[in-house]
Amino acid sequence: MITYKKFVLQNGLRVLHHHDTSTPLVCLNVLYDVGARDEEPDKTGFAHLFEHLMFGGSVNIPNYDEPLQRAGGENNAFTTNDITNYYLTLPAENCETAFWLESDRMLSLAFSEKSLEVQRNVVIEEFKQRYYNQPY
Repeated sequence: MITYKKFVLQNGLRVLHHHDTSTPLVCLNVLYDVGARDEEPDKTGFAHLFEHLMFGGSVNIPNYDEPLQRAGGENNAFTTNDITNYYLTLPAENCETAFWLESDRMLSLAFSEKSLEVQRNVVIEEFKQRYYNQPY
């Protein structure tokens, strides 16, 4: 059985914490309770687009990946009908970097018209590859 702690912060953020001393790594998952189910039937793809825009940096951290990689970490995300999940893994000794990056992007995203257009095109291409170009 996996033991964990569950609590809610004053700002409403729900936290599940599992401490595993058998690994030198830490994994941080941030799940947002938003996905494709929240879109209008004739206006889809916004949850996935926003997922991509969240990697565009914040007011204080212009390039999300750079400090994470310097701390030995990696990250990714995915969007489903129900959630958008961001996750990162890095050495446990650098876990403060993970919390710093996530809290700053929650506080103040920064994206431009250019980044919006770039990510819009990426999402469209991913859709084409996933749905139009399936071999079977």
